[in-house]
Amino acid sequence: MSDLSLILFDDAITQAWEPFALTRPAGELLFGALTLRARAERVFGVPCTAHLAADHLEGFDEAG
Repeated sequence: MSDLSLILFDDAITQAWEPFALTRPAGELLFGALTLRARAERVFGVPCTAHLAADHLEGFDEAG
């Protein structure tokens, strides 16, 4: 098992993606066919363990 942890966070630049970033963490936005999270997981070869985002997005989960 890898010691690497992938943690995504929404910073001030995320505001540029509103209103989309108001409904889900930026890592769950689609960029082409993949989410930012899926792209980062591919690049680093580890699953995303956390996403730091706005309080109202706590526990975000989307079926599918």
